Amino acid sequence: VAGDPTIRQELIRQLCYAETIKYLGYRTQSAASRGQLPGPESSVIKLAASRRLEHQGNLVMSISGASGMLWQTSAYLGGFWQNQFLGQWMSRIGGGTDQIQRNTIGEKVLQLPPEPRVDKGIPFKDVPK
Repeated sequence: VAGDPTIRQELIRQLCYAETIKYLGYRTQSAASRGQLPGPESSVIKLAASRRLEHQGNLVMSISGASGMLWQTSAYLGGFWQNQFLGQWMSRIGGGTDQIQRNTIGEKVLQLPPEPRVDKGIPFKDVPK
């Protein structure tokens, strides 16, 4: 594994995700210590974290090969990495889907226009179904 340049590149990608999340976390903590509310960087952190977990799960399963199909006591570390792989979906859905985070980043950071909404200003109970 260590001799494979593609695997090394993907491991470095994992490190880049981790560093991005760490420094954005510092930025959020710094703003909070000044009494400011979290800004859109929270959406960037959430998106980066879910992308990292997705990439990590896929990478580990790729490295594991056929043994990645083993489960619990039959698997290395009692199936820890299989659980990580299967659990990646929780981070991508819980707390706002990746698409919602992208919309927030697009509108609040990049100043892109919001998506058109025909139901804006209408109570949910009155939205046609």
